Amino acid sequence: MHQAHVLMLVLGLLGLATPTAYALDATDYYNRGDAFRSKGEYDRAIADYDQALRLDPKSAVAYTHRGLAFYRKGEYDRAIADYDQALRLDPKYANIYINRGLAFYRKGEYDRAIADYDQALRLDLRDAVVYTNRGDAFRSKGEYDRAIADYDQALRFNPKYAYAYRNRGDAFQSKGEYDRAIADYDHALRLNPEDAAAYTHRGLAFQSKSEYDRAIADYDQALRFDPKYANIYINRGYAFRSKGEYNRAIADFDQALRLDPKSVIAYTGRGDAFRSKGENDRAIADYDQALRFNPKYAYAYRNRGDAFRNKGEYDRAIADYDHALRLDPKSATAYNNRGLAFQNKGEYDRAIADYDQALRLDPKDAAAYTNRGAAFYRKGEHDRAIADYDEALRLDPKSAAAYNGRGAALNKKGEYDRAIADLDQALRLKPGFANPYCHRGTAFRHKGDLDRALAELNEAVRLNPKYADAYQERGVTFQARGESDRALADLAEAVRLKPELEADATFLKVRGEAQAALASRPAAAAVVAAVQTPPVVHAPAVSAVTPLAETRVALVIGNSAYAAVAPLDNPARDATAIARSLRDTGFKTVQLKNDLRYEDLRRALNSFSAEADKADWAVVYYAGHGIEVGGVNYLVPIDARLKTDRAVQFEAIPLDQVLGSIEGARRLRLVILDACRDNPFLQQMTRTIAARSVGRGLAKVEPETSGTLVAFAAKHGQVALDGQDGQVNSPFAAALIKNIAKPGIEIRKLFGLVHDDVLAGTGRKQEPFVYGALGGEDYFFRTR
Repeated sequence: MHQAHVLMLVLGLLGLATPTAYALDATDYYNRGDAFRSKGEYDRAIADYDQALRLDPKSAVAYTHRGLAFYRKGEYDRAIADYDQALRLDPKYANIYINRGLAFYRKGEYDRAIADYDQALRLDLRDAVVYTNRGDAFRSKGEYDRAIADYDQALRFNPKYAYAYRNRGDAFQSKGEYDRAIADYDHALRLNPEDAAAYTHRGLAFQSKSEYDRAIADYDQALRFDPKYANIYINRGYAFRSKGEYNRAIADFDQALRLDPKSVIAYTGRGDAFRSKGENDRAIADYDQALRFNPKYAYAYRNRGDAFRNKGEYDRAIADYDHALRLDPKSATAYNNRGLAFQNKGEYDRAIADYDQALRLDPKDAAAYTNRGAAFYRKGEHDRAIADYDEALRLDPKSAAAYNGRGAALNKKGEYDRAIADLDQALRLKPGFANPYCHRGTAFRHKGDLDRALAELNEAVRLNPKYADAYQERGVTFQARGESDRALADLAEAVRLKPELEADATFLKVRGEAQAALASRPAAAAVVAAVQTPPVVHAPAVSAVTPLAETRVALVIGNSAYAAVAPLDNPARDATAIARSLRDTGFKTVQLKNDLRYEDLRRALNSFSAEADKADWAVVYYAGHGIEVGGVNYLVPIDARLKTDRAVQFEAIPLDQVLGSIEGARRLRLVILDACRDNPFLQQMTRTIAARSVGRGLAKVEPETSGTLVAFAAKHGQVALDGQDGQVNSPFAAALIKNIAKPGIEIRKLFGLVHDDVLAGTGRKQEPFVYGALGGEDYFFRTR
C-alpha cells in the first residue's frame, strides 16, 4: 500500500508540465539562516536573517538569531546591537538577556554581563545555565565565593550539569582550594568522561599541589580527546619543567608553537625551561619573541629579567623588572626578583625596599622574607636577618635556604652550635646544597676543629666549583692549619671568581698573613710575588722528585677512521706515540683507545672517571675531529654523521663530559685536545636555527676549578694542521712528545715550549693555547 502511494506521488509529479514559482517569506529566510548557522556558515546565515528582517522588521527572533551568528564570528558589538533591538521588540524574552550577557562577558564587561543574567533570572528563575553563566562572570571578576554560590544554585536545578561542576572546580582552584577543585573535576568527568578541558583543569590543580606525575597523566588524557589544543602542551611542558625534565618540557613547548606559532605563553614557557637549564641566551631569545607578539606581557619582562640576572647583567635585569612593574604594579614576584638584582649589585637598602613592597603585596611570601634576611645579613644586621629567617621558616618549615641563612647569621653572632643545627637541617632538606657545607666549615673552624672544617669546605667546593666564598673560607682554614701555600692558592681562586674580594678586609688580612709566612721560608720567595700564578712560570731546574706514592693515570684517544667524512692520517699514530711518552714518564695507567664510536667513547670516559677518582693526576688526550656549536665544544666519534647542527648534541661528546671524567683527581686535571682540524662536517651540515653559531675551530673555555688545564692544539677560532705528507705526527703532537721527554720542565713552561715549536713549525699558522689555572704548585711530567 505504501509503495503504491509513493508511485502515485511520483507519477503525479511527472505529470506537472511547469513548476509553480514559490516566493520565500520571512520565516523561510529565518529557517534557512538557522540551517546555515548550524553548519558554521555564519555569513550566509546573516544574509538570510537580513532578508528576513527586510520582510519582517519586527521579528525579535530574527534579531536574536542574527546576534548569535555575529557572536559566533566574534563580532560582539554587532551581536549586542541585535540583542538590544530584539529586547526593544520583546523585553520579556529571557534568552535574549542570556545571549547579550555572554557577549558582554566575551568583551570583558563582567558587570554588564551580570546585570543581564540578573534580569534573565527575574524572568525565569529555574535555569541552571543562567546561574552558571553568572558564576563565570563573578569568577572572572575574582569574586570566587559569589561564583561558587551561583554554581551551587545551578547544580540544585540540574545535578547532572557537568559544565557547572567543572567551572565550580575552577573557582575553588582560583581560591587555592585544590582538593575541592579536584573533587569537582572528578564529578564533571564522571558525567562527561571525554571532557578535555576538565582533564586539563584537574591537571592544573594537581600541578599546583606539586603532584606533577598526576598532572601529566591528566594532560596526556586531555590530549587523547583534543590533540590540537596548544594550551595542554603548554601546561604539560610546565609540569615537566617543575620535575626538572627540561628537554621534555621544551619538546612540549615546541609542539604548542607548531599548533599556535604566535603563542606568547608557549614562547615564555620554553624560555623558562631554557633558563632552568642554564641556557640563558636561548631563554632571552624566547622572551624577546613573546614580547614581539605581546609588548605588554609583564610575565615575559619579569622572566627575561631573571635570565639577565642569571648572566650577571644586573642593570638589564632591573630595567626588565621596572617594565614588568609598570605593566603589573601588584606583582610581588617582580619586586622580589628586582630586590635580588639590587642585592647582587651590593645595593642592599634598595633590595630591602623591594622586599618590603613584595611583602606588603604578599605577606605570606616565605622567599621574600628569606631574601630580605640575606640582605640584612650582608649589611651586618644579623638580628634582623635572623628575625626574617624565623618568619620564613614559620611560613615554610621546609625552606633549606632559610635554615642555611639563619645558620650563617648565627655563625656571625658566635652561636656555632645553633648554627650547625640549622645547617644540618638545611642539608637534610636539600642534600646537594653547597652553601651549608661552607657555613658549617666556618662554624667548625671557630670551634677549633680544623680537620672537620676542611672536610666541610672540600665538599662545598666539590658541589659548587665556582663558589668563591668557599675558596676564601678554605683559604682561611688552610692558613689556620699553617698551610700558607695552599691558603694562597685558594685565595687566588676566590678572587678570580669574585674580584671584589680585593676590597674585603678579611681576605686582605689572611692573604697578607699567608704571604708573610711564605716569605719567611727562603725557598718560597718566588711564590709571594703574586696571589694569582701567571700562565707560564719559568721555573729553574729543580731537585724535587715526584713522590713515589703519587698516582698518575691517562686516557689517550685517537680517532682516524671516520665513516661519514674522509679519514684522518695522524690521530691514531699521535695517540700511540703520546701514550708511549706518558708511560715513559711514570704514569701508573695509560689507556690507549683508537677509533671510538659514540657509545664506546662515552663508556671509555665513564670507566676512566673511576680511575681518576683514585689518582693525583688525571690526563685525557684526544686527537681527531672536534667541533664548536653554539659556544659548546664537542669531541666527534667516528660514527657521527652531523647532518644538522642540532644533531651534534646527540652524536658528539661535549667537552664538559670529558672534564667531568677527571674532576675527581686530587692534584692535576689535564685535557689535551688536538681536535681543531679543518672540519669537513661543516660543509655538509644543515643549520636548523639561524642564531646557533657553528665555529671554524673550538671555542675558548674557562675551567671551573683550580688545578685544571685544557690545552688546545690551536687557540679558539683557529684550525689545527694534521701534518704534511710524510710527517708521522701532527705538528702539535710532535712538539708535545719532544718536550714531555725533557726533564725538569714545569708544566706551564712545557706548554710554552710546545707553543713556540708549533708556531715556528707551521709558519705561524697554528698557535696552541692553554686555558685554566693551577695555583702556586709546580707540576712536572719528568723531574730528571
